[in-house]
Amino acid sequence: MLDPSATKALSFFSYVLYVVGFWYMRGATPGKMIFGLQIVNKDDGTPIGLVTSLLRFVGYFVSAVVFMLGFLRIIVDKDKQGWHDKIAGTLVVKTGR
Repeated sequence: MLDPSATKALSFFSYVLYVVGFWYMRGATPGKMIFGLQIVNKDDGTPIGLVTSLLRFVGYFVSAVVFMLGFLRIIVDKDKQGWHDKIAGTLVVKTGR
């Protein structure tokens, strides 16, 4: 049986694979897909790559660390970007589905 710290590490690694994998391969996690949203590069609207997906994931922690202000920023930003989107150079757009 795994000790608690190994279990936490495995859970975190699984979460990273899930989120980054969906962003990289599909441009969205299942929740975003249900609502017809996709993550794209801000500059040219192309699908994001693996490095951008990882950078955006790291940006999630930056967005969350100060009372979730990085996520709340989406409300007032003209491009509706959180800090994680600004860090990675991404936008969330409607796909029209």
